Amino acid sequence: MYVIDRKGDNISSLIPPIAGVQVGNPSLGQTRTNLITFDVTDADGFGYIYAADLSTGMIKLVTLLAAGAQVNPGWPGYSGDDAAIVYTNYTGITLQSVVFESRISTKL
Repeated sequence: MYVIDRKGDNISSLIPPIAGVQVGNPSLGQTRTNLITFDVTDADGFGYIYAADLSTGMIKLVTLLAAGAQVNPGWPGYSGDDAAIVYTNYTGITLQSVVFESRISTKL
């Protein structure tokens, strides 16, 4: 995943490529565009939601997603006031839920 500095026309790596790891579904904050959240699937098939502050470079794990689902959960986004990260997760084999994770818990 890369970011572009439009003022300096520089491209920087936010998350460098890692063999076997998939990073995707980035979403910027609604009121603070320095906030970004995204999901990651590792080589073993485990999913994670991360949040980052682009102005400080701080990246924090938000949660480990449920394993064993036929469709990968994730798809994070910020609430309208950026107070929470919203994503899907599975509470059972077929039940899907929407989770609101307070940004306070991620300390970003």
